[in-house]
Amino acid sequence: MIANHKENLQNRYANNVQSTPIYIDDAESGRKGYYCMGCTREMEAVKTKIVDRASYFRHYVKKNSPKNRCTYSDKTYRHKLAKENLLTNKRIKVPAVYKYSNNDSDPAIFIKPAKIIEAQTVHAKLSFYEDESGNIKWTKATDIDTEYLLYKPDITFFDKTDTPILFIDITTSHKPDKDKLVSLLRLGIDAVSVIIPKASPAEIDQVFEHSQNTKWLYNKDEINTEYIRVPNGNTKGISHIDKEQRQLFAESNRCRKAQINNLIRAIGKVLESQPYRDTESKFESEISRVEKNTEELQDRLFNEEASLREKLSTKLEGETRAVDDEIDEIQSRYANLEERYIRKREDLEGNGTELLGSIRNLQYEIRSISGSPEEREINHRKEADDIERKIGDIEINIDGVIADREASKRSYDEHIRQEKDKIRKDEECREGIPESSRRRILEMVDKYRKEEVKIVDNIKRSESTREGFAEQSKREEDELREEFETIDKSSAKAIENANFGENPYLSEQYEAMLSAERLVSDYIVYHSPFTRLTKIKEFINSGVFKNWV
Repeated sequence: MIANHKENLQNRYANNVQSTPIYIDDAESGRKGYYCMGCTREMEAVKTKIVDRASYFRHYVKKNSPKNRCTYSDKTYRHKLAKENLLTNKRIKVPAVYKYSNNDSDPAIFIKPAKIIEAQTVHAKLSFYEDESGNIKWTKATDIDTEYLLYKPDITFFDKTDTPILFIDITTSHKPDKDKLVSLLRLGIDAVSVIIPKASPAEIDQVFEHSQNTKWLYNKDEINTEYIRVPNGNTKGISHIDKEQRQLFAESNRCRKAQINNLIRAIGKVLESQPYRDTESKFESEISRVEKNTEELQDRLFNEEASLREKLSTKLEGETRAVDDEIDEIQSRYANLEERYIRKREDLEGNGTELLGSIRNLQYEIRSISGSPEEREINHRKEADDIERKIGDIEINIDGVIADREASKRSYDEHIRQEKDKIRKDEECREGIPESSRRRILEMVDKYRKEEVKIVDNIKRSESTREGFAEQSKREEDELREEFETIDKSSAKAIENANFGENPYLSEQYEAMLSAERLVSDYIVYHSPFTRLTKIKEFINSGVFKNWV
């Protein structure tokens, strides 16, 4: 211990007659006008040529010198040089990061290599503390309440966002302070300690370009990494692990354990002593403060969410109104389209049934007035069978058309049900829809507009076809009436001349029925766009897209 004390008193720096610091290597041996940087007494330079023995300044002792011994150490000046270097160059090389096991015999796990950390800004002697709201803040003020003070690093590095990224402590040893380690765990900011050697200013500058004198006090990667034990094997060739760094990281765990044990003992003492009520009141005050801060944060979050929803609703209000107007226009334009098609088909089916009845009556009258009774009976049976067969074929075709219509209706109902299920699922998943839904809504509206143009064109073609069919039906009805009159006249003439030939009206009427069937098929084809439009209308009326944002 005496040797260490003597070594500490062997200063390597002193002031010259101009009060300028001078390093021992740059001084001349003896009393050449050197003075102590602490007590300003005269010093002499002790220059040695012995290997492994350092030169130094010592106080010159006179007979009448004061008996009180100067205890000044030039480490203050060396630390000052180190801080000036960090404030100017804004960089330091930190050592590699390893994860150590609690068992000293286990090897360390490599996490990160050594690297140089550069800061955007550097500040000295900042005080980091926790305010009443639980937020971490820092200041240059020195009158911080020690109750909330957490850490006072010698140097602090900040990044471009003015966020602290590294604490630097200039020390004489790497022995950690337990309270300091606990505060670092609370702050969660990387920290290193740097030992400044008794060396020249140039050599002190080089300390920050190498990591030999730098050790980690706290590292987030090391704390968050789990140690995984590896099997023992041949350790030949494995690099030596820094034992001092292992102790620093292990000290964090011991520090936590010691802190918990001390806390348990302190609680036991407090529970048995009078100050317990004061401590309890303090805890209640802290809990109340935390609960109040939590409520304020929740209210702030709720207000921000409400403000954001209001902004989004206002932004989409105009677009939503435009979509509603377009839906109303489409609905008013094509509201009775399906009803008109059904009514027209029923009219066609009624006309076909009426024409069949007229044909049967006419055929019966013709048979009743032609030939002998026996021949009329035979012909009547043959023609009745033939007519019944053809009528059965026509009824089968009509039943097929009706069945197709019912199948289409069932398919339409099933499709509507599936679309409703999709809409319901979309409503359940609307909270997961990203911000880009607004663009998708606009694209969807544009798509629906194009689809509407296509549907309008199809409907116009359908109406044109319907009008053509109406004209064709009227024309065929006139031709059929004329044909009936011709058949009536030819039948009367045939009776008079006793010459009965084949009558072609049944085959022509059958062709008319096939034409009616084709028209119904065309209706089913053109009904599909209307079905699609109905689904679009129901989807937009449901307002699902309003909740996509």
